[in-house]
Amino acid sequence: MIVVLALFTSCKKDSGGGGGGGGTPPVVKDKVKDTTIQYTRDIYLWYQQIPSSFNEQTYADPNKIMEAIRRYSTEP
Repeated sequence: MIVVLALFTSCKKDSGGGGGGGGTPPVVKDKVKDTTIQYTRDIYLWYQQIPSSFNEQTYADPNKIMEAIRRYSTEP
């Protein structure tokens, strides 16, 4: 009985702050944003135009980061 009780209490899901459940944890979202800017700096032809002060954490998701980075492009 104790083992079963321990299994049920140790397998609770964390709802991420009680906001209705589910969702992506903030740490994962931050890593996705960091990865987006790292790939951009490694792959894009105009990576040198992106300022080092660009803060990807202020954007909601990777799509918003890419939209913000476009303004630094020298392409027409």
